[in-house]
Amino acid sequence: MTTAHADIGIVPGRFGWDGAFGTSLWMDPRRDLVGVLLMQRRPDRFELPLVARDFWTSVYQLIGS
Repeated sequence: MTTAHADIGIVPGRFGWDGAFGTSLWMDPRRDLVGVLLMQRRPDRFELPLVARDFWTSVYQLIGS
């Protein structure tokens, strides 16, 4: 669960999971929002790819949060 606002795509109260091969699933109950991003990629390192961060940033920009 996210407890502090760090950037536009990371909001308090949001919870979910990022997978090792590029999947990302998060729920934001305050906004009645569920987002799923599915990718298949071989990871060169275990961190969220930039495209996933851009996806979540874009989602929150579109809903005006």
